[in-house]
Amino acid sequence: MGSVWDAAAESRRHVGFEAGVQDAVISYSAPPSHLPAADSFIDRSLRTHFEGGPSKWNFANEDARFRNAVFFGGSKVIDKMSKQTTRLPGHFYGPLPPPK
Repeated sequence: MGSVWDAAAESRRHVGFEAGVQDAVISYSAPPSHLPAADSFIDRSLRTHFEGGPSKWNFANEDARFRNAVFFGGSKVIDKMSKQTTRLPGHFYGPLPPPK
């Protein structure tokens, strides 16, 4: 956790103490973004932050350089990273239960 805190509170980022704490807690306890368990976590986080679904998300990503390219064989780095495990089981990052 110490190295995660060091990365979150690095002086070049110019974040305050509270923002650094939030960043460190999320970085330490959230699933790595390349694992399938992160999909629902990221979706729920974006829906909470933007107070709605994808229609309210105000960003898009399109890489024109690779738009028409087809990749074969995959990535060795992504293959290696996808074999990592999360700190918590995947169902901990799933959607919230419906409110009562």
